[in-house]
Amino acid sequence: DELDIEETIESTAEKGGLLQLAWTRSRKNTVKVILLMDSGGSMTPHIHICSQLFTAMNRASHFKDLRFYYFHNCIYDYIFLDPYCRLSNTIKTEQFLNLLDQDYKLIIVGDASMAPSELLMINGAIDWNMNNKEPGILWLKRIAAHFHHIVWLNPILEEYWDWTEGYYTIARIKEIFPMYELTVEGLDQAIKKLKVKK
Repeated sequence: DELDIEETIESTAEKGGLLQLAWTRSRKNTVKVILLMDSGGSMTPHIHICSQLFTAMNRASHFKDLRFYYFHNCIYDYIFLDPYCRLSNTIKTEQFLNLLDQDYKLIIVGDASMAPSELLMINGAIDWNMNNKEPGILWLKRIAAHFHHIVWLNPILEEYWDWTEGYYTIARIKEIFPMYELTVEGLDQAIKKLKVKK
C-alpha cells in the first residue's frame, strides 16, 4: 500500500487538523508487450519511422516486460532475435508461443507486402536456407489465435493497401490481424484496440 497524499490532506482537514492517514493500493504495471518487426527488403524505405517506434518503445519504462523479435516478410518456423535476421540467432516459433503467455500485447510492424507464394506455400520463404515446412499464413493464424491482444502496424498508408505492390498479401493478413497505419492516428487506434480483447 501507498500513502494517498491528496486523500490524507482532505481527511485531515475534515477532522479539524487531526492527522488522518489514507492509504491506497500501489499501482503495479502489468502490461507486457512484444514488438515483432519485419526487417529488411521492402521495409528498407520505412526504416526511419520503424527506428523511431523502436527507440520510443525501448525508452519506455512503464512496461512490466518488453520484448523485441524480428522476421523477414513473413513468419515461418523461426523468429529472429536480431534485426539482421541471421539464422544463427533464432528461436523456434513454436517455442516463442510456448515461452510467452497469452496476456502479452503483440504489436507486429511490417508492410505485409510479399509474393503470394511467401505467404501461402510450403518452402515459399525468400531467405536462403530457410525451408518452411508449413505456409506462413498458418503460423500467422497460430500467433493471432495465441495472443488475446494483437495489432499489425503497416508503414504503408491505408489508402494504398488495395492497389500497391503486395495488395493481395496485405488483404489476406488484414483478415487475420487488426491492421492500422504506422502514423500517429493509426497508433492511437491500435492502442485503443490493444486495450480490449479481440
